[in-house]
Amino acid sequence: MTVRLILDTSALVAYVAADTRSVEIGELLLNVEENGDTTGVPALCLVEGYQQVSEEQRAKLLELVAEEEGPAALLPLPAADVGAVARLALRIPVAHAHAATEAAKHGAILGTYEGKTYADSIATDDILDL
Repeated sequence: MTVRLILDTSALVAYVAADTRSVEIGELLLNVEENGDTTGVPALCLVEGYQQVSEEQRAKLLELVAEEEGPAALLPLPAADVGAVARLALRIPVAHAHAATEAAKHGAILGTYEGKTYADSIATDDILDL
């Protein structure tokens, strides 16, 4: 599995929104999939996004990562990465820290609507400011 794109909480919330952002994220997911790559969803971002959306939207979030052949893969927080996430979480919210760590770990682009949050945590070239 080659992860090329990481979606943070803001992108996940946009994915289930009832507006054009949902279409934009869907197209982005499709583009990554068509290239034979995978979109990653950090577990902490999924949990945080789940808390911010409606019951109907929660189901859609879980469907995004539920199927093995789905458009995105759930990225857990393994013990080996806890230190890196914890260090970043001293400067940015913990879910953002998980997303930034996963982007660095996979050499992937971080898709977000909150690019400024990551300014001192990840190279600006690695941020897709949606």
